[in-house]
Amino acid sequence: MALLAVASVQANGRSAPSVKLRAIDGSTVELKAFNGKVLLVDFWASWCLPCKAVFPALNGLHEELQAKGVEVLAINVDEKRRNADAFLAGSPHTLRVLLDPKMAAA
Repeated sequence: MALLAVASVQANGRSAPSVKLRAIDGSTVELKAFNGKVLLVDFWASWCLPCKAVFPALNGLHEELQAKGVEVLAINVDEKRRNADAFLAGSPHTLRVLLDPKMAAA
């Protein structure tokens, strides 16, 4: 399920969908807030071994590219938040992690 896509959110004149997701820190993030920005999105799940393997590199990209205005989002699609929390507890990160258990954004 490791899917990386790099694109402008407003590619081809289309805007990001009007989807609101809960961030791991409890805040709410609306995807259309990224319209006009370069956005790298990774959909991942705790049960997906390739997803977990790429997570440190994704975080590294975030740390490298944030100063250049590139937004990096890691969107978790686990049905149960505790599974995402268990993985994240052992995976230091600074990138923004969003929760999408109903796959509204995916």
